[in-house]
Amino acid sequence: NEVLAQDEINRLLDPKVLTNFTRYTAQGKERVTDFNRDENGVIRENLIIKGNNLLALHTLKTQFREQVKLIYIDPPYNTGNDSFGYNDNFNHSTWLTFMKNRLEVARDLLKDDGFLFIQIDNRELSYLKILCDDVFGRDNYRNSIIVKKGQKNLQKQFETIRQLNAGYDTIFFYSKRNDVRVSNLIKILPGNKSSSWNNHWRGTDRKTMRYELFGITPITGQWRWEKERTYKAVDNYKLLIGYMQRKGINDNEIDEDLIDEYFWQYVNENNITNISDFELVRLSKTGKPEHYIPANKEIFLSENWLDINVAGRQSEFEHEKNEEILCRVLEWLTSRDDIILDFFLGSGTTAAVAHKMGRQYIGIEQMDYIEAIPVERLKKVIAGEQGGISKSVNWQGGGDFIYCELMKYNEAFMERIQSAKSSEELLEIWKAMAENSFLNWYIN
Repeated sequence: NEVLAQDEINRLLDPKVLTNFTRYTAQGKERVTDFNRDENGVIRENLIIKGNNLLALHTLKTQFREQVKLIYIDPPYNTGNDSFGYNDNFNHSTWLTFMKNRLEVARDLLKDDGFLFIQIDNRELSYLKILCDDVFGRDNYRNSIIVKKGQKNLQKQFETIRQLNAGYDTIFFYSKRNDVRVSNLIKILPGNKSSSWNNHWRGTDRKTMRYELFGITPITGQWRWEKERTYKAVDNYKLLIGYMQRKGINDNEIDEDLIDEYFWQYVNENNITNISDFELVRLSKTGKPEHYIPANKEIFLSENWLDINVAGRQSEFEHEKNEEILCRVLEWLTSRDDIILDFFLGSGTTAAVAHKMGRQYIGIEQMDYIEAIPVERLKKVIAGEQGGISKSVNWQGGGDFIYCELMKYNEAFMERIQSAKSSEELLEIWKAMAENSFLNWYIN
């Protein structure tokens, strides 16, 4: 752009006007007359912004350069067939340019001790890694975190589960500087790291997780699930084993792969459409619980393969982020009042978790569902909803956020053109554009 369109690009990335400010509180909507700021003049408000995220990020630079502690994004995966309503049809090279432009300005917003988490599937995985190495520096790459994802369509999941890594996303973890110390996230427990029942562990200390199960007390003092939920999972497993035996599978032939295969057959043959409560706990030959199988759950796996079960949530967003994963990341790397940024806001998970955990957040989304989905979700969070991590962090409701929009300029003319019904109407729009819009004229 320095050669071909310097003026246009510089103008494009200049700070833009924000408009339609509304504050949402537990009492409803309020008019916004000013921002709360700290002693350094930094805005101390939760912000939800509707508009093109590249323009919004450049606009935020004037107020939030080197102020953001953590960026967590789930960009379009460039698959061509994502089920949610984002424009996900970029070709490969254009997608990389799209990501590069946004990551470069995002880096300017990070504090020196800030971090980036970016989630992707294996289609653009390797290319995104090289791009992030280029933008953030190869030495600032800290790790890759593997996330098992649920699928809204059960048959699709059953068909793709045999594909290599088809059920997993990767979260790249970068720091802005490589001398920033990162503490250990995973607590390593004795015993078999992947399947020992004694490793059935949950990081948050909760009294309801402390009980004796089949004569066993976990070495950590608490189980992953509450007692009623665990016994229900055991009962579900017994039902599944009975089903497998009716299919002619003997006890000594039962292994985890067979259980996984027959679970999906069981789900399909019994028309189970919501399996969020259909967790399974496997019993050993002694009748004691030995291992669990997550049914349509997203699993957070460390390098040490210590698995932490987290509940999935039914959603129209195929790649929706998980509240408990975000909770663990925020606990790990941020403090209260740190600023969290998500410029692919989607359903609003990042903002919802940040709100419940007392972090300041900025969310950006350009799609029209922003008011119907993330804004409505945050209104429920303020009202005290008890989904996701609410119980584990003792969320009682409260707080507020400000919604605003990038002011439309030429975009307003584009919308009028798309809705025009006649040539005469288009001509009137053209006259208005000639008088009032920003146009470059190229004459051949």
